[in-house]
Amino acid sequence: MSLVHLPRRTVPFLNRTKLRRDLAALVRRRRSEGRFCGIVLHGLTGSGCFSLAAEFGHEHRELFDRYVEIDAEKPDGQPASLGDMLGQALGWLQVDPRELPDADQERLDMFRRKAAGLRLLVVVRDATDAAVLRRMLRDVGAETTVVVTSPNRLSMVADGYTVFAVAPLPPREARELLADTLGPAADELPAGVLDELAALCGGHPLTLKILAARLATEEYPVADTLARLRSSVGELGQEEEAERLTRAIGVLVEGLSPELTEAYGALALLPGPDFCERAAASTVDSPDVRALLGGLVARNLLVRDGERYSFHPFVRADARRRIGLEAGRAATRRFVRWYLDQAVPMDAGLSGRWREGPVFRKFDETGRPVSRAAALAWFEAEWRAVAESVRLAHQAGEYEVAAQLCVAVFKYLHMHRHIDAWLDSHRYGLRAARQLGDHGLIMQVSSQLGSGCLAAGRLDEAEEAFARSLEAATTADKPNGVQSALEWQGKIRAERDDVAGALALYDESERVIDDAGERIAPGQRDRMRALLALHRARALLRARRWADAERHAAAAVEYFAAQDERENHAKARYEFGRAIAGAGRAADAIEPFTAAAALFGEDGLRRPQARTLERLADALDALGRAEEAAQRRGQARDLRRELGDPPTGE
Repeated sequence: MSLVHLPRRTVPFLNRTKLRRDLAALVRRRRSEGRFCGIVLHGLTGSGCFSLAAEFGHEHRELFDRYVEIDAEKPDGQPASLGDMLGQALGWLQVDPRELPDADQERLDMFRRKAAGLRLLVVVRDATDAAVLRRMLRDVGAETTVVVTSPNRLSMVADGYTVFAVAPLPPREARELLADTLGPAADELPAGVLDELAALCGGHPLTLKILAARLATEEYPVADTLARLRSSVGELGQEEEAERLTRAIGVLVEGLSPELTEAYGALALLPGPDFCERAAASTVDSPDVRALLGGLVARNLLVRDGERYSFHPFVRADARRRIGLEAGRAATRRFVRWYLDQAVPMDAGLSGRWREGPVFRKFDETGRPVSRAAALAWFEAEWRAVAESVRLAHQAGEYEVAAQLCVAVFKYLHMHRHIDAWLDSHRYGLRAARQLGDHGLIMQVSSQLGSGCLAAGRLDEAEEAFARSLEAATTADKPNGVQSALEWQGKIRAERDDVAGALALYDESERVIDDAGERIAPGQRDRMRALLALHRARALLRARRWADAERHAAAAVEYFAAQDERENHAKARYEFGRAIAGAGRAADAIEPFTAAAALFGEDGLRRPQARTLERLADALDALGRAEEAAQRRGQARDLRRELGDPPTGE
């Protein structure tokens, strides 16, 4: 097996030769002893800890089978949650986001199973919480190597980690990096100037590259830059390296044109880890955003990777300090509105559900359809930015935008099980809807928040959210919202094994559909009834009422078979098969289970496909078709192994 998906290599990469040798020797020694190898690389932001980890991975790729990269810090500087970090890790191990478990412990168990037997190189970037790392990376196996980069000297020696300090580059290597980045222009500098410039930058690779870009533009006399650096950082001692880095970058950014300065500050406010040119254009008030982006890239203040742009965290922090309060609010208002405008048609490409809010009503009247593939691709790149924009819109007083962003991003977060972002964004969105006093938005955002709480196993919080949604829907006289809230409350009753209570709520929900008449669109009415039939079938199966469950599942199958909703069609077929098998008609259950397994497979939903194959095997066994049953169980076992699930029965 060969190592794939290594991080981008820093070129040129200078120094750290002995440290890289020490890291490789440590990995080999720990492996020979059958012990886990943990490494902490700590140093100032911009000192090259991550570049060192990447170079080590490239240089010693023969030691590893797979690479896993985890960002322990979100773009807003807050620590990532355990669930989010595990989701990232499982993504590198090729787990479909739709197949991620909701609970942290289940994700942790899946990660350990997927990691078993692999020589993993796990790089955790910008970690600050040792307790989270202990829980996540304990018991991952002796073949795994974990490299943690941190601005802090994390106390993890007792957990089997060896701590290495990553110091700034020594004078010779610092001068070499500056000269290499500067190119032929370095030869034209007076003797000793290059050495002094490198020394004033403290040997920090990030600062050296920004300095080289500044000198290469020929807009700033070398003598002027040297004098400014001497004045700002010349008196600082070695123990003040963090302050040196801050001041040096401050000096090197001085003198940008007013247009570049404005763009530098405004673009740093954009949410998410990176952004596209169109997002930049929504943020910066300029007719030539591409030129501004190019100018910042040329000065090493912005990194371009294909069609996406990103800031180094330290540079982002400097840029945000340079934009005024009002200018920052204006930029934020522009980009949160842009993200909403973009997300509305993309969300429509994922689902035909009803949506509350003026932008959705306008889209329903005049919007153009977007393909599901295009919608998924867009959200894959932008979902973090959209989810984070909810908070930013709320803080900027754009309450209508914040609440509607929740509506727009919900389906993608639900599909891909981004539970933390789902709950965080919807709490801000609900506050925004309440600030507006818009009962329609309170109704929908509360319902979406409730479904997130239900996914996280927080039944009491979910019940409270759906009660709030029902109250708002009743106040707003929104029959679709009343129907939905009652349906969700029924699902909670079913989760609590209160089948009678669940069925009563489903009946009440259907009466709302009947009474609403044309106030609910015909297509929506039919879909609501089909979903209620599916939920009734599941509740009745809990009570072992096979005939009633079969009747309702059949109604759901009939509807979804005629729609472009493959997942719901598969679910309906599966429950139909369960009802028939439960009634003792194994032969009749073969067809619905076979069809459901195929539909789940076509939609890439391997876990429900495995579960269906296991049900199919049970039916085949009941008919004495042992060889076919064994074949289906083998297929299910292979799927569960790919997913990192425990074998059936564990």
